[in-house]
Amino acid sequence: MKCSHYNKLLISYKSIYACNLLTDAVLSFPKESESIIHLILTYPNIDYENDVVNEIKELLYANGFLIHDDFDELKNLKERYFISQSKRNTFCIQIANTLRCNFRCTYCYELHESIDLCKIKQNSLIQFVERNIHKWNKLCISWFGGEPLLRPDIIEYISERLITICDEQSVYYEGFITTNGYLLNQDNAKLLKLCRVREAQITIDGDKTTHDQRRFLINGKGTYDVIINNIFEVANHINTFRIRVNVDTQVKLSLTDIIDKLDPIRDKVWLGFMPVQKIHCNKNEIYSYEEYHNTISGLYNLAVNRGYRIAPGYRLPGSTYCGTYDENYFLVDARGDLHKCVVMTGKPEYRIGYLNDDGHVIYLINPLNKWDFDPFRDKDCLYCDCLPLCMGGCQNFSFEKKRESGRCIVKDNLDRNLITIIESGQKDNIIGRAAY
Repeated sequence: MKCSHYNKLLISYKSIYACNLLTDAVLSFPKESESIIHLILTYPNIDYENDVVNEIKELLYANGFLIHDDFDELKNLKERYFISQSKRNTFCIQIANTLRCNFRCTYCYELHESIDLCKIKQNSLIQFVERNIHKWNKLCISWFGGEPLLRPDIIEYISERLITICDEQSVYYEGFITTNGYLLNQDNAKLLKLCRVREAQITIDGDKTTHDQRRFLINGKGTYDVIINNIFEVANHINTFRIRVNVDTQVKLSLTDIIDKLDPIRDKVWLGFMPVQKIHCNKNEIYSYEEYHNTISGLYNLAVNRGYRIAPGYRLPGSTYCGTYDENYFLVDARGDLHKCVVMTGKPEYRIGYLNDDGHVIYLINPLNKWDFDPFRDKDCLYCDCLPLCMGGCQNFSFEKKRESGRCIVKDNLDRNLITIIESGQKDNIIGRAAY
């Protein structure tokens, strides 16, 4: 018998928590048990004469903290990772139906071109799904932009046809939208419900003053009041709101406001506090990742204690870091170009392929970005105890300076997040759910 490589022992003022990142198990013990747990994990092959100690040992074994000598955890993790990566029976398509946007956010990486997905490409996408639907049990469609609600007619046209195709083949269909929320009025919310869009991700950056200085219309007008009003007005049509707060030095003092503001509908809200990245034309003053962690350290505790669910920044143990690395996923932008990462939306030089007019995907032989990162080829990742959750992190960040660039963001904040989540009693609502 041996100790799992993926154990974490977390000590709070209340208890000691044993967490295994491979099995997703969490066990709580009185603080006075710390020395016993350390003893068992250090010497797992001793047959202890004390019944209590042996009971703890059996509990640790049953939950993957202790494993057989011949069990290869890394091999098991690889198998789970590649199964997750292939997702053979599920296909996910993100559709940027327009590159236009009615906002001019200070940190946005998009170019805001006046390009919409034309009817030929809309029908090409529908043909692609129709041709391949027999391979899948589930189809996920996520609407993106630009601002997708500038063209709700495209959402309606494509959704109606894809839903019909899926229903005829008994394939489960679900929809999701990333929107700035300004156009999420009653009419559009009713349309989205008919299109089976059950979740909406909306960014709200702190309080009204801060938000309106960062996320404003083309004419410079603030957007906070309209977005907040829309969320409350359409809450009966949208099942879940994923509220993203982009954190940099400007938003620091107003982070708790959104927790207060959305309190009446907190049972429908997931909160995610995400660091602003230094991408392309972003002019905002960003935090280092240490500063970011220090800034949000108390926010998760506050939000969870108020009854919110939290997006932790990682997926199920053994899953890919994000959809970019999944085989059965691509983003089609308003040109009909295919991408693997939303940051590349609308940039032809980064496309991995395109949809032709007959509904076939044409992949480029040698794209600029291959998106073929394998965490098991990176020595640092291979021996990291956080690998089951992080799986190598985001390929956009530096390999050489992982901690400084943010590639290790999951690891850097994990112990603090786990204690908050466990002590809130909401582990099942947070641990192992997909991030943005």
